Amino acid sequence: MNSCIRLFLCAMIFVSVALGTVAVAALKLNGIFSDHMVLQRGRPVPVFGTGKAGEVVEVVLGDDAVSGAVDGEGAWRVELPARGASAEPLEWAAGCQTSE
Repeated sequence: MNSCIRLFLCAMIFVSVALGTVAVAALKLNGIFSDHMVLQRGRPVPVFGTGKAGEVVEVVLGDDAVSGAVDGEGAWRVELPARGASAEPLEWAAGCQTSE
């Protein structure tokens, strides 16, 4: 009975560590980026966050797409080109792919 409990606890610890590793490796945007953002017209739009070193990050806003890489410290930053004024909402997305 005790060996079953130990085996179960070891399995749970292994799963927790594995899931924690996956969560750390995921691309994350800085907390200032959210729904219903308003961007300043005529100015480049910096987008930044964290991720796993070596990942290639791509950010898309409307018809513009830019990419960059996560540095050795886990930080990334890209800059979207300046846009004119518009009352139309835009969709944007950020994603990554491992360069390994």
